Amino acid sequence: MSVEFKKLNDRGLREFRSWLLSGAKDNLPVHLLESPKCSLTGYAFSHQLPEFKNRYEFGEYLVELLQDIPSSEIENDVQFWSSLSLIWFDSICPTTENGERGVQEISRYILQLDWHDYRHLVRNPWLTFRLHGERSKFLLLTSREESFPLSHFSFTYTQFGSSQMIFRNKQLIHLFYLLYFDKERDVLRSGLRGDNGGGPDRATKIFNQLELTHDIEHMTIEQILKLLPREFDRWKEGMSFD
Repeated sequence: MSVEFKKLNDRGLREFRSWLLSGAKDNLPVHLLESPKCSLTGYAFSHQLPEFKNRYEFGEYLVELLQDIPSSEIENDVQFWSSLSLIWFDSICPTTENGERGVQEISRYILQLDWHDYRHLVRNPWLTFRLHGERSKFLLLTSREESFPLSHFSFTYTQFGSSQMIFRNKQLIHLFYLLYFDKERDVLRSGLRGDNGGGPDRATKIFNQLELTHDIEHMTIEQILKLLPREFDRWKEGMSFD
């Protein structure tokens, strides 16, 4: 059943920020979302709080949950995503064994529309899955199970999410999905953090350079593959197009 979702107004956002800067030591201030002084009428959807095994499941859930809202209307809505952070705060910033929360940089909870925007822990699983669907698995999954999977980003997302040229290019993300994800086993390929070359950290540097001399956005995957240096050959082995 759909219920009214209220989002923080400017005052509510300031109070949420102050709570975060104080170390999030007091009770979760969900009352801000109900206070007429701190909230605005938002949208109607059922914001239940199921548990998720990983960020891919979370992104898929959010896309389905918000499917009736035009993405252009909410993608850069600071109040909207910051409010969802407050709703899911126990999952994205859980309480540790000593009863405290490991609060990280504010941009992970309150959306900042600058170079920090890729760091938001709720908006970006939604955005990643919305843009790339199943191919976002290589960005949102990790190679092992995690106790608090929504509280941080994967290694691959950290590498590619910061580059908008790469992150929003469907062909490039498709290519990296083919290179770095084992579709048959439904897991990331091993060795992504290794020193043998051709990993995500090198791919980011190389494609930021290639963008200066090639029209990457309008190239096919086959054309892009030909640009890769030999260090990527080991990742090409056994690669199959879907």
